[in-house]
Amino acid sequence: ASMIGNDALVRNLIENGADIALTDTQGVAALQIALLRAYNDSKYANLKLAAVYELLAPSNISVKINEKLVKIDKRSMEYFLFQLMLALLHNKVFDKYFKYIPGFATCDFVDQLKYFPNTVLLDRRKKRSYISSILSKNEINRNDLYNRKLFMRTRTGHYIINPTLEIKTNMEWLNIYKSLGITLPIFE
Repeated sequence: ASMIGNDALVRNLIENGADIALTDTQGVAALQIALLRAYNDSKYANLKLAAVYELLAPSNISVKINEKLVKIDKRSMEYFLFQLMLALLHNKVFDKYFKYIPGFATCDFVDQLKYFPNTVLLDRRKKRSYISSILSKNEINRNDLYNRKLFMRTRTGHYIINPTLEIKTNMEWLNIYKSLGITLPIFE
């Protein structure tokens, strides 16, 4: 339902007890399926994403970093970038891409986010400078009072989700990449 953008079906499934936190066999939730589709299909982003996103995006997500619980609110850009990176990790385009350039660059987001509706992501948050500032502010080695340590810089301007980050899966905390069945290349 999230893949095709059928918000009425998504709503019906949720009203009948469907758990939006459940994942497929690759560890991908319905929200990430919708984000990936929107990233790859501007028509879906324009016409379908807003309604599906509102239904599927939990009000917050909790992750564990260095044994510390970190809660990320749905209204924050960190939440959106984290969810989008999760969605893109299984995208075959990035499988090839990561072999040559390790991580996501700001341009990987800017070009596609222009199609996302303002109800999902405000125009001011779609700008290259804003995205770069959020990634930089949340680098694992940066000293900042509000740093959530969500991202690791692999080289200038390229980021991945913090490799030590853990998410709760089936009542157990697991490394983010292990839960997704992804082996990270070694970064220099």
